[in-house]
Amino acid sequence: MKKTIIITGIGGMGIACARRLGSGYKLLLCDFNEQQLSNVSAELTIGGYDVTTLKLDVSDKASVEAAASKAVELGEIQAIIHTAGLSPTMSSGERILAVNLIGTARMLEAFEPHLSPGTVGVFISSSSSYLSNNLTPEQEKEILRLSADELLEYVPTMGLTDPNTAYPASKKANRLQIAAASVKWGKKGARIMSISPGVHSTPMGKQEQEAHAVMGYMIDNTPAGRVGTAEDIASMVEFIISPAGNFLSGSDILVDGGVVAFLQTSAIK
Repeated sequence: MKKTIIITGIGGMGIACARRLGSGYKLLLCDFNEQQLSNVSAELTIGGYDVTTLKLDVSDKASVEAAASKAVELGEIQAIIHTAGLSPTMSSGERILAVNLIGTARMLEAFEPHLSPGTVGVFISSSSSYLSNNLTPEQEKEILRLSADELLEYVPTMGLTDPNTAYPASKKANRLQIAAASVKWGKKGARIMSISPGVHSTPMGKQEQEAHAVMGYMIDNTPAGRVGTAEDIASMVEFIISPAGNFLSGSDILVDGGVVAFLQTSAIK
């Protein structure tokens, strides 16, 4: 019986992961945009993939629990690839935190009961989480201590209303959440990692490039000499999920072409 791969967020990275990893598995594709789900499902089905779709709002408890139930209905879970998220130009600071931070907490809580030996989770963070200090030690502690429902009350007290502040803070929180979750996952024989992309040529990435001139500076000074692609992320996800990555859990892999290294070393010269 085929195992199931769940992918949330059917933007550039989600589609790339589906194409690269979906052959031989049942694919459960989840996104808030139903038209996008329909289009991607039709394309992949024609290509021979076994696709099921489900509308998902990761900030909504019932919606996330429905996705977990659907995944279990399809069969044993091989991988959970969580790419769903909002960037600074897409919404308010409050909504970014609801989707990126609380949404990740909801995903972790909903899927943990359904893990089995060999299940692997890969959650998308961001290189911006390495470049800001928008979370205090006390906030970090509370993010890890509180349940998703409790975070609903706590997050508004953090004062992160500016989207450009809320976004990197939410992505730093994601790295912390995945590190903490790895302990629970390990007890079930499962693994979980985060990936932090840099400037990538995805629809979301291009939207940010158009809105923030600094993105062009980052691309021009990326040591790898090019902008990232969705396939760069998909190939890293493939490695993490594969037997070659079976000693990886609880950490973050920075897939940014070296731009964080450039920015950090430039700042201390």
